[in-house]
Amino acid sequence: MMADIAMSYAAVAQLEEKASFLQTGFDDFIRDFDTVTGEIMNGWDGKAKTDFAAKCDSVVPAMTAISEMLGKYSTAISQAVYLQQSTEVTSATGAEQLSF
Repeated sequence: MMADIAMSYAAVAQLEEKASFLQTGFDDFIRDFDTVTGEIMNGWDGKAKTDFAAKCDSVVPAMTAISEMLGKYSTAISQAVYLQQSTEVTSATGAEQLSF
């Protein structure tokens, strides 16, 4: 016996929109982080500046990875919905053409 799968395209679309919104917001945060750290280091010299810059630079790959992951997640959700809708249309079309 197969279980019915209920899918709310509106709920899934909201999830995709949230992931996209989070990515955009996180990208804005990364830009702000770069701007603020650059401003902080402008009039600063010495070992403390070098250490601070190294710490800031060390988190950039992780922040970039998070942004990319959010983008991939949003794309994957969108593609999954498209494939599910295509499958449903194909199934419905096939069912209409059945004759007994």
